[in-house]
Amino acid sequence: MKMQSPRTAVRAVVCILVLFFTSTLTPVFAAQSITSQIDAITGQAALAGNTWSVIVENSAGNVLYYSQTPTLTQAPASNMKNITSGGAFALLGVTNFFVSTVYRNGTFSGGVVTGDINLLVKHDITWNTSVFAGNARKPLDFITTQLKNQGITKISGNVQVYGACMYNHLDTDDTRDIANQANYNLEGAQGFVAALQAQGITVTGTAKGVAGFSPPGTVIYTYRSTNLTYNAKPLQLDAACIAMGKVSHNVMADLLLRHVSYELSGVDNFTAGANSVLGWVHNSVGLATNDMVMLDGSGLSHSDRVSAKEESAVIRYLVAHFPTWDDILPIGCVD
Repeated sequence: MKMQSPRTAVRAVVCILVLFFTSTLTPVFAAQSITSQIDAITGQAALAGNTWSVIVENSAGNVLYYSQTPTLTQAPASNMKNITSGGAFALLGVTNFFVSTVYRNGTFSGGVVTGDINLLVKHDITWNTSVFAGNARKPLDFITTQLKNQGITKISGNVQVYGACMYNHLDTDDTRDIANQANYNLEGAQGFVAALQAQGITVTGTAKGVAGFSPPGTVIYTYRSTNLTYNAKPLQLDAACIAMGKVSHNVMADLLLRHVSYELSGVDNFTAGANSVLGWVHNSVGLATNDMVMLDGSGLSHSDRVSAKEESAVIRYLVAHFPTWDDILPIGCVD
């Protein structure tokens, strides 16, 4: 997985190599053992002082080609996204989708909403340009089209976004400050107003971001992420995670772990989500997790801890049990 910075890439990184070897090696490498090649890389003077957790094995896990302290837990960086996505696949289901709901908190007559329009976003991870190339507003444009079709031409109150909305964030952004969610929601509300205006709907109030998951009003429209597609696939969880994995999208991964927390525990935080995911790792993958630390979904925290052996065991389980999971993995020199 892509590392977040040179520092993250060098210091305390879990180096996971799950390789599928063929019987033919190029002449330049055939003269060197795998052991000597990896030892040469990790022993370079430029990398002196670092510790490593490395394992190289076949896909079945019954042939070990190389290991270097494979059970030593290290900061996994973006390899954490494998565990986050895998836990979401297993706990929520690959066909799970994201729901956002529009509420009208006021009266409606003659095309005019006298009052506020409130949008509740429940951790939809797809509202960015990694999913919708060049147009992160596509879900909001879809929603506002439906509101226009209901005859709405003017909103005299405010346009407010509740819940957990991460609108138009880059893959390298750090949005782990959940206490700042109202400001993140404000960004979504501003995008919502722009989408409404693009449909010719007048907004006389202001855009506001509001904390919490309980907007007032009457439901007037429910949007599902599967209303739209990614690479011609309805945007259910497995399709959304392709866009997340290929670019190692920090915001999507952190929001996904919060979504696991909210769906399973009814709370919006990393702790409950991590407890659910690590519980799955223990109960289904069969690993002891007492030495694993999961403080986020992205791997941005330098205090996260996973070993190479644990990571490869999770990957092997996912490949065996979820045929679409490996579609999210970036392919070296390809994508």
